[in-house]
Amino acid sequence: LADGGKAARGIVESFEPILDLLLDHPTWKLTLEMQGYMVEIMQQRHPVILDKLKQLVDDEQVELVSFHYSDQLFLGYPRLDMIRSHELLDQTVADAGLTLSPVIFCQEGQFGEGVAPIAADHGQTILGLPKNLFRYQHLAEYDTAPPLYELDGSDVVIIGRGFDASEIAVSWSFFDDGELLAT
Repeated sequence: LADGGKAARGIVESFEPILDLLLDHPTWKLTLEMQGYMVEIMQQRHPVILDKLKQLVDDEQVELVSFHYSDQLFLGYPRLDMIRSHELLDQTVADAGLTLSPVIFCQEGQFGEGVAPIAADHGQTILGLPKNLFRYQHLAEYDTAPPLYELDGSDVVIIGRGFDASEIAVSWSFFDDGELLAT
């Protein structure tokens, strides 16, 4: 295996138990973020697990979030590379019979103004900006900043940080890598 079997182990040992937990509890809902490559690996090596994911997505028990075909630094590549990555993602997801959420998760410091137009071109107009990245970029405003902004017609939501005002209250029960939940 080109990846040394790590993708297979991650799917079987970490990902499938989360799907099984959701299937056992049909009133529970979860947002899952993954790369298109993971979907492709499931198509090739784990079709039963992909069927579980598809069932949960079709039943709206899982919201599937993705912005790239394989792990990459979105902001480290020219626009054309990101467009091609997203084209591969779109094709892989369509071939698997899955649908993506209009949300993207700008993880690991990967948020910049260039992300919004590429995401919008693919119907993804809700950009999740992690609280730690917002804090790094806007420390002085962190404690008083509202949880929602607008950028070129897309909504930017600060995720992982609670917020309480007279108009709205936001709280998070779990926001981190899914492997932590499964293990």
